Amino acid sequence: MKKLPPFGSQVRNYTALVSAFIYNLNVFGLSAKNICAPGFNCHGCPWATFSCPVGIIGYGFGVRSIPAFALGSVLAIGIFLGRLICGYACPFGLLQDILFRIKSRKFSLPRPVRYVKYILMILFVFVLTYLFGFNVKEGYIRINKPVIAKDVPELDKSIFAKKNSSYFNKEKYNTVVTKGGFPVPSELLTENSDGGDFFSNGLKPIGVSGINSTGNSSSASLDDILQELDGVNKSESMIPSQAESVSGSLKPIGIAKSSGGAELDDLFSEQADTSEKIESGGGESVFDFLERSKEESYKNSKLIVEVTVENLSTHSVDGFIITPVYYAHGTGEEIWRGEDKVYSEVIPAGELFTTEIFEVPYYIYKADLTILSPQTAVAMDYWTLFCTYCPVAAIEADIPSKISGIEDLSQLVYATTKMSPVRLLITFFVIIASIFISRFFCRGLCPLGAMYGLISRFAILRITLVKDSCIDCGKCDRVCPIELDVRKEVGGSECISCGDCVKACPTAALKRKVGL
Repeated sequence: MKKLPPFGSQVRNYTALVSAFIYNLNVFGLSAKNICAPGFNCHGCPWATFSCPVGIIGYGFGVRSIPAFALGSVLAIGIFLGRLICGYACPFGLLQDILFRIKSRKFSLPRPVRYVKYILMILFVFVLTYLFGFNVKEGYIRINKPVIAKDVPELDKSIFAKKNSSYFNKEKYNTVVTKGGFPVPSELLTENSDGGDFFSNGLKPIGVSGINSTGNSSSASLDDILQELDGVNKSESMIPSQAESVSGSLKPIGIAKSSGGAELDDLFSEQADTSEKIESGGGESVFDFLERSKEESYKNSKLIVEVTVENLSTHSVDGFIITPVYYAHGTGEEIWRGEDKVYSEVIPAGELFTTEIFEVPYYIYKADLTILSPQTAVAMDYWTLFCTYCPVAAIEADIPSKISGIEDLSQLVYATTKMSPVRLLITFFVIIASIFISRFFCRGLCPLGAMYGLISRFAILRITLVKDSCIDCGKCDRVCPIELDVRKEVGGSECISCGDCVKACPTAALKRKVGL
């Protein structure tokens, strides 16, 4: 490669930037970790939207489970696009392109080095990880998504009950359906004097009731009221008389303790005390109080939770601990942690165990409930698991986790975000090498590129050479970022389908082909 094409003229640089943004939408609270990203992006990053296929595959083999979805994702992308993802949708590939533009003496990568990535893939993602990657002699469990029961009076009973009919273990609990349509264990429910559902622990679901135009009582949720009030211009604060007219028709809201609870009347009277500020355009508006009333109404409420754990190891688990924790939406900040729940039950290898139900505070409207356990953490030997020394993880997980203040996500993701001396040295080496050698990591070390490379020869979309049109000028070779002998290797396992050769060809002998 004698001369680099202008950075701004290459569309793939912009698509890689867009991909980097999409891969990290969890900075805004958008997460889909059950889906694998097509490019190499570490899900150990607290901002990561998707999971890394290399991490998921390595983790699956480590716990002796075939990660069919991750393998299927790589296979599907490879069949359709080959290694085009490496050229157009890999943030780490973009970083290497930027590093290579630093002025320095440039070197070619020895041809045998390109085969190292296949050795790393076979040994460190599949074979050694399966044999030695995780220490599971003490047992290992996976915590399935917790079942959360809450009574919602405004939902249609028959539809809601049918939708949630299998929520609780029928063999363990005799379930009944509440007025809100949620099946809960009958042991928790009694019927109060007015025929309503009454939780034996002192919790009673109370709807938001009002008076309709015909004088009859009706029910609505606070969200309904907020939506109705949304038509009012929020830039003009509601005056006290308006607040009184609204509050006079409303009753206690949400799920509150039977001994009392937040009332909208109380909140509006507090609003009236600040009438001078409201009329002058300052202070809180009635909408602020409505939002705060939602939180107040749930302050003393409880959710009932049931958790199923699965022993994924080849050894039994002799007792385990689970801990409920709430993490704020988007930020990942811990806002509540419950007491450890200790279970002495023995779970044989491959078996499921359903816990007794327990209660947690009602923070679900502002946070995500997560169930943690020491038994979900397994010992990883860095020399047998690719993630633990991956330079992508060092740059895309370690640094963001430090910035966001979340330094250990090992309980939440299938990767480690703790920087080790080995990973630090490898990362430093890859960065320096990428300045002198074009796409050093992609060509020599990337296991995801190796996986796509094995399939790319059969890709539906690839670049092909029309030999009759080729004049052997060699311009394609000079612009190839992978330093291929383009006329022999284009469309093969090393080609990232970047299209630079297509643009450079004076006779249009190189074309993108769609089809088998």
